[in-house]
Amino acid sequence: DEFQNKLPRSFFQTLRSLKSLAKYKFACVFATRWDLRELVDEEIRKEFYDFFVANTVYMKLYDEKAVAFLFSQVEAVLGKKLSQEQQNSLIALTCGHTKLTKACIETILQENVPIEKTALLAKPLIRAALFELWLFLTAQEQQVLKNVISQVPVERDDAVENLLNFGLLQEPDNETMKQSIQQFNNV
Repeated sequence: DEFQNKLPRSFFQTLRSLKSLAKYKFACVFATRWDLRELVDEEIRKEFYDFFVANTVYMKLYDEKAVAFLFSQVEAVLGKKLSQEQQNSLIALTCGHTKLTKACIETILQENVPIEKTALLAKPLIRAALFELWLFLTAQEQQVLKNVISQVPVERDDAVENLLNFGLLQEPDNETMKQSIQQFNNV
């Protein structure tokens, strides 16, 4: 995200040359918080269209193995352990968002806070993690979440698609959307 405006046209030209030289044996991976098509200058996007089309993979908030590792690491450092039932409750509350889950685990184990929305939201560390996530969103995405929380119907647009792709919205059925991280209504 930070370097995209600093990349010269020659960067993409070099990638294209490498791709041509090593047909079917060369791949480029760009890790960004936003869709690369939204970040790159329109002229570059047009000229190097093949790098930006139909090749986007979104990482969801919850990665079961990463969160299990997170629990084991924090529990080992603090010398305390959560039961599987407590872990499941916490994952349900945070949707497995790594930073938020870590903040909650630390708060619960260090301060003996119950795994309960109101108690956790009273803690500055938890609110800070949620606020950081909120600031990551565009104004349009924030508005969509506000509308979903207020049960105002939302039309499917780029902001909704982004939230679905990030896992911040879910479509339990094709008619209603619910927010994944319930705490947004308190941010």
